[in-house]
Amino acid sequence: MGRLALFHHDPFRDDDAVDRLVALAENRLAKAGASLAVFAAAEGRSVELQRPPLARVPATGDAGNALNTPIDAVRDNSVLVAVGDPQVAAVLTDAARAEALKPHTASEGDARAIVRDARPSLVMLDRNLAGLDPLALCRATRDENGEYGKDVGIVIVSTQEDPDAQRREREAGASDWLLAPFSVIYARARMRARLLRTACRWVRARQPADEDRRICALKELHILDTEPEERFDRHTRIAAALFGVPIALVSLVDTDRQWFKSRHGLNATETPRDAAFCAHAILGSEVLHVPDALADDRFADNPLVTGEPHVRFYAGIPLTLSNGSTVGTLCLIDNRVRHLSPSELRLLVDLGKLVERELEPSRGEDPNARRPHSS
Repeated sequence: MGRLALFHHDPFRDDDAVDRLVALAENRLAKAGASLAVFAAAEGRSVELQRPPLARVPATGDAGNALNTPIDAVRDNSVLVAVGDPQVAAVLTDAARAEALKPHTASEGDARAIVRDARPSLVMLDRNLAGLDPLALCRATRDENGEYGKDVGIVIVSTQEDPDAQRREREAGASDWLLAPFSVIYARARMRARLLRTACRWVRARQPADEDRRICALKELHILDTEPEERFDRHTRIAAALFGVPIALVSLVDTDRQWFKSRHGLNATETPRDAAFCAHAILGSEVLHVPDALADDRFADNPLVTGEPHVRFYAGIPLTLSNGSTVGTLCLIDNRVRHLSPSELRLLVDLGKLVERELEPSRGEDPNARRPHSS
């Protein structure tokens, strides 16, 4: 029999009132024919949870399951399952077959060769599989396989969370993590989410190599979530007028979001980092110039393109501090296709330098120094 704990009690309710709520819940469950034990959670009371075994169900699932229909976009592709635990591998194999994917296993040959030759839609790697270095395989997949290597999903499978290992795996190119035990249905849902993201024309920006130092430098500015300031707002007003765009922003890229220190023509104060064009811009030193987002595989299905504010054109110059950390951008946005000329790109670079000086007012600048720009 399952158990249901009632918690978040009103602090003004006494024990008798809580007992009446428990009785009310029990009556309702009884009328519904549910066999569930109800109790009131209390301070100091502990509940021991048993870890469920791995559950395997028929690959076809139930007729009413929302996952019955495989994803058409990846119907003819495959998945590499390089997992040591036979039971975990079996669950993943069942999930792959339910999605009409052809499963390859590491035992069929060298995992690196399978990635190179079969080019699976998804790679599932055991963090602790004997004879396989997941970090090396992640790097090889990304570095040796051209466009395919950049886009394929790489999921690390493990039995426990390890933030340090995840950081190393992320740096090597891992896309996601899956914690065992799990059912076929759950594995299918996670596979489907990753495959749909791969099929979409929307690429999440990788983290900069100096991400930890960059975030530390951003925090040390003590600027996040501060009130608007004219010294930044004047630059976005000038940029919008000078380039004839409806939106100009000073965007700071935080751990999980981009936050706008100054925003001209936009009501939102922040967006998720996953969707941020600026998260791509901070990876380089030049202007990120996107004349038509719908024609760019990195952004065509981005929710900021398909929905509000319907970004069609983007140009962002990275904002770099004196210590070399790039913390954000000065960017231009339009809802129509545009193409900046070389002279306009140089002008955007110059405006970016002025914003950098506002971020560090005491910063000296070599008047002869100029950051390279795109053409």
